[in-house]
Amino acid sequence: MKGTIRPISSQSKCPTCKRLFEEVSKIGYICKEHMTIPRKFYIDLWHEGTRIRIFTNKYDNPLDSYSAAKSLLKQINTDIDNRTFDPTHFVRKDRENYYLEARWNEFVKKHTNRKYSQQLDFAKGYIFRHFSISHDIRDIKQSDITLFAEALPGMAKKGLGGKSIKNIVGVLLSLINYNHSLGVTSSKLTLPKIEVTKKVKNIPEVSESLKIISHIPEECRLIFLFLITHLCRPADARALQARHFDFENNTVTIELGFSGNVLSSTKTKKPYTIPLHAALRERIRDLCITCMPNDFVFTYEGKRWAEAKIREIWNAAAVKAGSVVTFYNGVKHASVSHAANESGDIYSTSKLTGHTNIRTTQIYADKTRLEKLRKIQETIVIPEGLL
Repeated sequence: MKGTIRPISSQSKCPTCKRLFEEVSKIGYICKEHMTIPRKFYIDLWHEGTRIRIFTNKYDNPLDSYSAAKSLLKQINTDIDNRTFDPTHFVRKDRENYYLEARWNEFVKKHTNRKYSQQLDFAKGYIFRHFSISHDIRDIKQSDITLFAEALPGMAKKGLGGKSIKNIVGVLLSLINYNHSLGVTSSKLTLPKIEVTKKVKNIPEVSESLKIISHIPEECRLIFLFLITHLCRPADARALQARHFDFENNTVTIELGFSGNVLSSTKTKKPYTIPLHAALRERIRDLCITCMPNDFVFTYEGKRWAEAKIREIWNAAAVKAGSVVTFYNGVKHASVSHAANESGDIYSTSKLTGHTNIRTTQIYADKTRLEKLRKIQETIVIPEGLL
């Protein structure tokens, strides 16, 4: 067997007689006279012309018994025979480069778009609750990804939906596969099957949203009216610039969006152009006249709308209106549901709201689905006397 087990230098001698411990086969190191033994060991190994001293196993646990050191040495020899031995798994100064925390920090520093910083911070909390910061990234296998996905619902107080789980696991996979591209990990891992059920509950009527807007100060009201009539995401409306409005053709192009305070492309990364509502055309045109092409059109006290401020104003108006409708539910869900159900044209509604998948829009149309089916059903009249 290659390699030698030795007590660490500070424990190489008997504490009583100060003589070197003697190695006894199958027992280990011992002072026969005083029956004392060392408590910490290391493996002294020559491998491919290099001397390697191993003080811990790959999980950073010290070799605190002769049997633990012997078991590790046996595994190392098996790996050497199979040509799979990697000393960086055992030498701490090398292994630290493969700690999950170290690989995460490099990943975030070099390969993240600022738009996803909030998503990464959200995912990080769950990743490092499941895996320790010193977990060797090379030891994460496909089965570990599946177990992580299965554990996620129980890691949040209110549980996690399928979409959140998919996003969190996706971040971990991006980290691992980025390291695979660098040659750090040996295998590229894939996303396990995760059930994602999209469902929007308690969609309010547009009339309820308009009631809330009526309690918003007039000088702040325009962006809320724009949102409810153009069905776009609030983050995208906040990012609209003067150049996005075409008053000759009465259209607006949704091209940019905010992620927190970071301006980037829209969520779908696909710009789209929609009609400009006639009732708002002149008000918006007056604003654009005084703007440079890249100036934000919708502003609050001379500055672009902040996400926190727009929600704050909505919530205050909702209280005055005696309503519990939340901001996103009131300006996005209510308007999309109204358009889908009143028009019956799911395809056109999906184009207006910027959905890339028509099935997303279909969620909002389900609100009156049973009523419509009932009306169709009632067209079949049963003659009297048949019942």
